[in-house]
Amino acid sequence: MSNSCTVEKLISYKIYFIILNILRQIDFNETYFLTYQLVKANIRHNNIIYEDIGEENMIVKKLDEQKVGKIGHAFGYYDYGKEKGLVSCYRSQEAAAVYINGYVRMAVKAGMLHTTSEKGEAYIAYKVPGQKISFSAGMELMKAFFQSMSLSEMVHFFKAMSKGGAGLQSRMDKEKKPYIFVGLVCVTEEYQGQGYMRKVMEMAFAEGNRLQIPVILDTDAQSKCDKYMHLGMQLAGTRDCGEHGKLYDLIKYPDAPQGE
Repeated sequence: MSNSCTVEKLISYKIYFIILNILRQIDFNETYFLTYQLVKANIRHNNIIYEDIGEENMIVKKLDEQKVGKIGHAFGYYDYGKEKGLVSCYRSQEAAAVYINGYVRMAVKAGMLHTTSEKGEAYIAYKVPGQKISFSAGMELMKAFFQSMSLSEMVHFFKAMSKGGAGLQSRMDKEKKPYIFVGLVCVTEEYQGQGYMRKVMEMAFAEGNRLQIPVILDTDAQSKCDKYMHLGMQLAGTRDCGEHGKLYDLIKYPDAPQGE
């Protein structure tokens, strides 16, 4: 009984430090009541406000709740087949979708969410070194975190996560190596099977090539891992999360600069 309580206390502290880590990424120089002033370069189409930053790469500045919900649903209700994903740590698939909805809102406010065109066929959220998350953006993720899980569920979740050991992102942070972290990839249902996953991943890969740093991500299913490897990523490690399946760490090193 004593040992169990000690473990739960340690994991509770771990949750506390993870929350602090989220807060450390927030730029507190921005006011909580920050509003985004949409400049002339921004375009509204199909209930998406976006900034065109290049061919087939647009930063999403505003996304209506219906589209946010579609992205959350795609993750929460993903068909794992015979596999077990981290979605099983949540009380329900809908609870997992609630967390992803918050992540999407955070990514939009932080300028991390990109899409392929004004139609919103596919989305990718990635963070480059030095990119700050505003206070209001960080609060979107924090709210979703607590809305989707009770404290006891958080303890259970981080127990599962801790079984697998440190991931690639943690190891690179410890070694102070720069990288681009991909936190979300989603192809909307009506556009699946048409090559849009490759298109959004190429956005992150292009940025990695420009900065000459690797692109990394983790995923919770072999079926997802296989798709990323098909697109050119390499498996950098596997973490066993016990009854909740495995996490797969993947990396894509930058291409050599042209002329070398």
